[in-house]
Amino acid sequence: MLAEALRESSGSDTGSEGSGRPLKRRGGRRSRSDERESGNDKRAKIETANDSVIEVSDGSSVSPQPPQTEPVGTEVISVDSEEDEYSEFDEDFEDVDLSGPAPDLNRADLSEEITVSVSRPTKQTRKQNLVSADERMFRKTLHMLYLFAMVAHGVVRNTWCSSPEVLRVLRGQVPGKLLAEVDEFHEQQQRADVTSAAKSRRLLDLLRHLMQYWYRSWTLEARHRGLYKKTWEEIAKLWEQPAVQGENVTKTRFIRRMEQRRGSRDLAAQGFVALLRALDINCRLVFSLQPPDFTNLAVLASSTPSNGPSKETSPAPKSSPRRRKTASQHERLLSALRVNRPVYTNFRPETQDDVQYPVFWCEVWDSASKRFTSIDPIVQRYIENVGTRSKFEWPNNTTYVLAYDRLGGVRDVTRRYSVHFNAKTRKKRITRDPRGQDWYDKLLRGANSRRRLASNKIDQYEQVEFEERSLKEGMPNSIQDFVNHPVYVLEEQLKANEVLKPKISCGTIRKKTKAGKAGELVPVYRRSNVVTVRSAKAWFLRGRVLKIGEQPLKVREQRKQRPDDDDDDVRLYGEHQTEKYVPPPIVDGKIPRNSYGNIDVYQPWMLPEGTVHIPEKQAEKAAKLLEIEYAPAAVGFDFGSGSRGRGASVSVRIAGIVVLAEHKEAVEAVCEYLREEEEETARKRREAAALRVWAVVLAKLRISKRLDREHGLVEDSGEDSGEDSGEDSDENVPSVSQHEPVSQDDQDTAGGFVPEEPISQEVDSGGFLPQDTVAPPVLQDPSTSDLGAESDGDAAAYSDSEGYEFEYSD
Repeated sequence: MLAEALRESSGSDTGSEGSGRPLKRRGGRRSRSDERESGNDKRAKIETANDSVIEVSDGSSVSPQPPQTEPVGTEVISVDSEEDEYSEFDEDFEDVDLSGPAPDLNRADLSEEITVSVSRPTKQTRKQNLVSADERMFRKTLHMLYLFAMVAHGVVRNTWCSSPEVLRVLRGQVPGKLLAEVDEFHEQQQRADVTSAAKSRRLLDLLRHLMQYWYRSWTLEARHRGLYKKTWEEIAKLWEQPAVQGENVTKTRFIRRMEQRRGSRDLAAQGFVALLRALDINCRLVFSLQPPDFTNLAVLASSTPSNGPSKETSPAPKSSPRRRKTASQHERLLSALRVNRPVYTNFRPETQDDVQYPVFWCEVWDSASKRFTSIDPIVQRYIENVGTRSKFEWPNNTTYVLAYDRLGGVRDVTRRYSVHFNAKTRKKRITRDPRGQDWYDKLLRGANSRRRLASNKIDQYEQVEFEERSLKEGMPNSIQDFVNHPVYVLEEQLKANEVLKPKISCGTIRKKTKAGKAGELVPVYRRSNVVTVRSAKAWFLRGRVLKIGEQPLKVREQRKQRPDDDDDDVRLYGEHQTEKYVPPPIVDGKIPRNSYGNIDVYQPWMLPEGTVHIPEKQAEKAAKLLEIEYAPAAVGFDFGSGSRGRGASVSVRIAGIVVLAEHKEAVEAVCEYLREEEEETARKRREAAALRVWAVVLAKLRISKRLDREHGLVEDSGEDSGEDSGEDSDENVPSVSQHEPVSQDDQDTAGGFVPEEPISQEVDSGGFLPQDTVAPPVLQDPSTSDLGAESDGDAAAYSDSEGYEFEYSD
């Protein structure tokens, strides 16, 4: 039917071909009513293979061909001949060539399905350039080990700088003119009529002269590089090739270096500290630790192993690093004026070598101004009273800066040399989390000497200076720097259990769009306004209950719906909305319990008045023996790991019982008895296990003794001796005829073992013969009769007290 309809339409169109030009098919506008009327007659729709009927123009149905299996990843698209798509072109025409013969369309061809294969692009997985969890743990552990080693290294070098031998050598080499100036300085410091500014000026002049003298007298050896920060690529190469051996400095060599005034930049700085101490000037050795950055989680460049085949025939060309042009002083001034930021004249290019910044330097205490003065006598030859920004910070790695004084005290002075300590430096330290802070504090406390465990006046002045620098640091300049900031916080970076109370803004920061344009203003709040909120159950585990009439500060959706919980929301409250839990009183000697038969003792004040908590594991058994009132004490919960580590299994943790105070002594006495009884039972169990082991050993010895007595000693002969001796080797091996013929009684002994029939009649004795059991006689060789008598005497001498006979071989 479909083929005939197509022929008729082609025939009617060919009747107008006398015009001499190709006919055009016009797709004009049609009303919706005309489309509905003609839709039933002029619609040709081809369904998918799952349908059973194909509709044609005359309304008849044609059975389709059997469905064919389609390849995976293909889609079958239904084709509709309605002219809805032509209505949007209005007066557009399309040239149609109808001069050729009409195509011969068969019904079988029209019944075939139209299959369109759509190739779906495979979803490209995002390449992760981060290291694995094991590699992260390795880098963090190596970072901590490096800190431990470098702190100890600083303690050793600081002790050497204070040794009398070094001080005597350095003071003896100072010129007389400098010694006179030092004496005048000490006299001026004691005078009360001199102002503080004059004293500070005199100290700076003296330090400048001493620095010039030390720089001229010291010979810097470039072959000794000193300490520097290693990258993870350099550390990875240490596993493949040995490290470059540096100078192994012992105390004797250190003293010799001070006498010769030769060495690396690190030794020069340490020698300058020793010089100041020799001249009785209060100074500290400052050590900038250079640990590898454990926050750098980038994957190292993969290298092809030497023993494995390479996948690529030629290595990919590496792009040369982009070098930034060093800006001039004029350009930096203009850039600072445009973005309204301070300008620092101590600018250095980014390609600065590590030799250009010090790792060790010196701090001198100015008693007049109550502050420290920093000195670098070798690398930069610079004296600085640190203000807003220090020259020692860039390009130096000032993540950890420690100061060692003459008395053995160690203090962290990173706050002085880091201008963005809270925003940037703190995030690269191990102290960014509480556990790391505790570990670091213990490390520094262990490095301090006993005389410097307590703070002195200088430490108090320094602490005030650090607090002032924290206040002057101000708010960060980027949104990312607000994350875990100790002073400021953004509302969008709060945790799920944190709210702002009171919600008072202390400033704003403007976001930037991806195009670099200015975005909306975001309010900034103080970290002190952040309140931790918890649910009523969580507060009850901390021994607190909600006050009457309190409204939740925050409501969040419950993560996992529990079967016994019909509420979909979790209401969170602050600590100021709770009060301490008051346990119910005891009535008629009955201890109050919960619905599970336990008593909740999550905090010490949750015990009812007149009761005590006995945490012994034998307490419940003791209470049952005494037949007194008690209740198991629930002290917490244990969360097991589920399918995804969400703690699917939760079990209550029971620790002891709660009894009346009048029963405390009785329960403790019974618990002590039960504990001793358990220890005695465990001791007997261990002894029984040891006796069983000894029984096996003695049985083996007895069997070996009888085999040697009945069959003789067997001498081992090597293979080489047998080959060399030839036929004589057979004479060394005892034959059967050389032994005593085995009697019937010996056969009953089963080769040295006790037969089973006599033993089966008695109680099982672990493989030994009781005293009342007589073993069958064994015929012995006259030559070995003395040996047998001697062994029997030994067996009688070593008879066990429990009725067992043991035989020992010599």
